[in-house]
Amino acid sequence: MRLAENGTLRVRLARGVGLLAADKGGTSDPYVVVQLGKTKHKSKVIKKTLDPEWNETFDFVKLSLRELVESQLLLHAFDYDGRLSKADDLGVASVS
Repeated sequence: MRLAENGTLRVRLARGVGLLAADKGGTSDPYVVVQLGKTKHKSKVIKKTLDPEWNETFDFVKLSLRELVESQLLLHAFDYDGRLSKADDLGVASVS
């Protein structure tokens, strides 16, 4: 049996629990950047919560088996502060 040379990795971003509070009032407006190699996807912003539910799916297409083995999936959470302000860093995780 031969493995496919290229494929798609589908990542489901379900929710966050107990995120850091970055805004006045003790909440955040979180979103996540999901990255594999040079490809990035950004989730929607969920307003005023520390327990966001995104329920979003992101596809990384035309990946070789080598790319999957050698790359880490990065999930970087931010607090959205508007278009004119820099987002606050809420944390990062990686999956081999």
